[in-house]
Amino acid sequence: MRKRSAVRALIICPEKQILLARMRYKETEDLWLTPGGGIEPDENHINALHRELNEEIFERAWPVGPAVWVREHQFRFEGEDPLPKRNLLPTEMQQV
Repeated sequence: MRKRSAVRALIICPEKQILLARMRYKETEDLWLTPGGGIEPDENHINALHRELNEEIFERAWPVGPAVWVREHQFRFEGEDPLPKRNLLPTEMQQV
């Protein structure tokens, strides 16, 4: 079984709501997730989170706080059974 590290952002808007992204994949029902994704071999958690936020919600520069939650779990994704380790890092949405 392949292990894959990932990072997700806990984005809290000024109204104290949490941003979730609706993800659609072939083999599963729609998932509602916090923005984020896999960590590339040459990245740390912060760089990976900034890249993922840019890819998913077109934002790079949000401040990132310390990890508030870490877990390992197994799930089937695109024909594989990865065992990802997820780190949840808080960030606060800036007023625009």
